[in-house]
Amino acid sequence: MRELNIEDRDRELISLATALIRRRYAPIRHHVAAVVMASSGAIYQGVHVGWGRVNLCAEQIAFANALAEGESKFITCAAVMARAPSGETSVVSPCGTCREMLQFFAPDLTVLVHDKGQIAKTYIADLLPAPWVPLSAGNYPELSKSGTSENVATWKCM
Repeated sequence: MRELNIEDRDRELISLATALIRRRYAPIRHHVAAVVMASSGAIYQGVHVGWGRVNLCAEQIAFANALAEGESKFITCAAVMARAPSGETSVVSPCGTCREMLQFFAPDLTVLVHDKGQIAKTYIADLLPAPWVPLSAGNYPELSKSGTSENVATWKCM
């Protein structure tokens, strides 16, 4: 994993996600908050939504909010978990499903992760090498002709 320098804006994203989960924490229902910064500079938030056997990750909700507002290029994503019963918070790495989603929609995205007890910053591609891309379907002209997902981040939701 390539480690990148953590910048002031990354610390700001962590602070925003921390503040959000402190406001919205509810056992089982909401225990993770995520923020994503679009290339426009806008920041979008989301909280984990869970009930019984169904869970929607905070990163998925934050990205859905950004996509709904017309964003198509993204810079950085951060997620923070609150632990019960202490309410202690910490940066968490994206789960496998979120790694796939983030890589698909934003292959150049940087993410803040928890690595060996420290906060680190890396590229989503380093967390999910050789991602699945639906090239065989032939229905995705937006994908580059080279057979990679580099143009996926420019897709627009219709």
